[in-house]
Amino acid sequence: PFHEDAVIGFVRRTLRRLDISYRMDRHGNIIAHMGTGRRPPLAMVAHMDHPGFGIEKIISPTSLSARVLGGVGGNLVGRKIRFQTPPGCRGKIVRVEKKDSEGRPVRVLVRLLARSPTPLPGSFGMWDIPAFFRRGRKMYAPAIDDVLGVAVMLEVMRRLRSFARRNLNLYCCFTRAEEVGFIGAGAMAKDRILPAGTRVISIEMSKALPGRAEQDIDLARHDHIR
Repeated sequence: PFHEDAVIGFVRRTLRRLDISYRMDRHGNIIAHMGTGRRPPLAMVAHMDHPGFGIEKIISPTSLSARVLGGVGGNLVGRKIRFQTPPGCRGKIVRVEKKDSEGRPVRVLVRLLARSPTPLPGSFGMWDIPAFFRRGRKMYAPAIDDVLGVAVMLEVMRRLRSFARRNLNLYCCFTRAEEVGFIGAGAMAKDRILPAGTRVISIEMSKALPGRAEQDIDLARHDHIR
């Protein structure tokens, strides 16, 4: 969350290459549109962020305190993190320093690995796993939730380019900061970006939980805010 610059750049370049019109709202969300508007509007929504770690304080050349950005549970101690800058900066979680009221980690202590450079101020981290690999029928990557959803939307638009514009009224909404409370989608809803009555498909790669799908759609459908 709040570090979506690379994904935003990729989405904008792809939309320009596909010659699909889009705009950015004041919160950094990207809203692409295909069609003439004669059909009832349909929107797809995917978020451009993924769970990560924001550096709160560099304690020493070999340790730092990081804030957990996203609903990450389970035992984090021993898990490895890769920081974006400088290259080769890697560390391991050695202690959970703070939890929220529901027992989820919100701040961790990270010890940098041997020969790892100290991360730069403002850098962020993500799980230190390979960029992409397959095992059987499953795909593994650091940012499947929900950058894979972003890729799905771009591919849908690519395939729909050959359809007659009069048969389309599709919005594709690429939102920010979902992992810390649907901030981008909520801002879109409050600003009434989509036409009233728009039906929404939320493309989400995380595990389905009771009530989650309904909550996601309610937040994204601005016709619920009158």
